[in-house]
Amino acid sequence: MDNPLINVHRDMELVAKPILIRTFNNPAEIVRVCESEVGKVFPVLRNGVDEIYVMDYEAYRMREDYLVNLLKSEINRKE
Repeated sequence: MDNPLINVHRDMELVAKPILIRTFNNPAEIVRVCESEVGKVFPVLRNGVDEIYVMDYEAYRMREDYLVNLLKSEINRKE
């Protein structure tokens, strides 16, 4: 199962530039930023420290599907 969004060796490449917490006052701006770099995770900073991470929905679904399939294949392999 090769998924370009899940690759341990390239995880750092998937982290985009940080978003400041004050951006959350403008939800449309958050959506615009996440859509500008699909597949990337955006750290949200509060007082200069990572507080939370956000990503676009498509990237989330692809990662979730990949992880579910990976777990299923591991379970099947052990049986």
